[in-house]
Amino acid sequence: MQPTAVVRETIARWQEQLLQLDRRNNLLYFKPGTRAVGIAATDVDVFVERLTGARNGLRFAWAEPRATGSQRPRGAAIATVPQAYVLPGDIETDCPPVDLQRRLKKLQKTDKEWLEEQGVNVLFLGVGLLTWVDVDGEVARSPLLLVPCDLSQPSPRDHFSLVREADDATINTTLRYKLEKESGVTLPELEDPESAPSRYLAAVEELVRRRDGWSVSREIVLATFQFSKLAMWEDLGRLKDEEMIEPLVCSLAGDRDARAPQSGPTGAVYEKSVKDLAGGLIDDAIAPGDQLLALPADYSQVLAVEQALSGQHLVIHGPPGTGKSQTIANVIGA
Repeated sequence: MQPTAVVRETIARWQEQLLQLDRRNNLLYFKPGTRAVGIAATDVDVFVERLTGARNGLRFAWAEPRATGSQRPRGAAIATVPQAYVLPGDIETDCPPVDLQRRLKKLQKTDKEWLEEQGVNVLFLGVGLLTWVDVDGEVARSPLLLVPCDLSQPSPRDHFSLVREADDATINTTLRYKLEKESGVTLPELEDPESAPSRYLAAVEELVRRRDGWSVSREIVLATFQFSKLAMWEDLGRLKDEEMIEPLVCSLAGDRDARAPQSGPTGAVYEKSVKDLAGGLIDDAIAPGDQLLALPADYSQVLAVEQALSGQHLVIHGPPGTGKSQTIANVIGA
């Protein structure tokens, strides 16, 4: 159906809420701290090209702290002075080798957790930093280009290696939206992801050079940036501009005249109480020959599959271990 102005405004609000435009977002208010590593590179183009061309990645310096005893008179306590055994790598950074090891471990752990739990990579090289002033007069710094990367370490006694992911570099979409909405500054799009980063940085520099307190630096930082909701943000942006939108979405977005989902043929079965679930009632409601299941399923899971097959909208909800993924697999298979 054709969406109303209320529906489009609601979708735009959903889209904005996904990006988290406050000071907690390090895509907007980046503060290095101990969860980031500054890369010392004299030329951003050369460094990114080296990283892209390195099959096994570029190595960081490796360090192992060692304690050495100092000479003391007999009977006196022995003082230990920590020293580090350092092997140089391919990348120069802004922190000592022992501290570097700790930071890289934190970054790798955070990236691994996000990959396992959300299925997204959050480790990026931030190439070029924009210093800008927000509507409250606070100075902020934000990465401009984001190059997806990975950290590998075959064993605890091996170098950490920085590996370029296969995905293209992207601009900081969150920053672009924030600046356009609040400051009237529209950052340029990245026309060619494989072009030299300095070209994009120069374009942004030219755009903001007349603004007091705004500048572009050729810095490179390795940090985690949460882009997990970017795909949803882009989907909502496309949906907002569609000429026709599903009635269910219009209804959720506040259109009271949108057609509500109709009850399916299995709707009456769902009204049975938990006590009624025993005794093979599922076979009475749905013939065994019509239960198209790739994996074992209990009563509620079979009903969920049947409701999906009947064309109804549904939400599958339950605590961990109750078979949500198994039910989704059955829906796909059926």
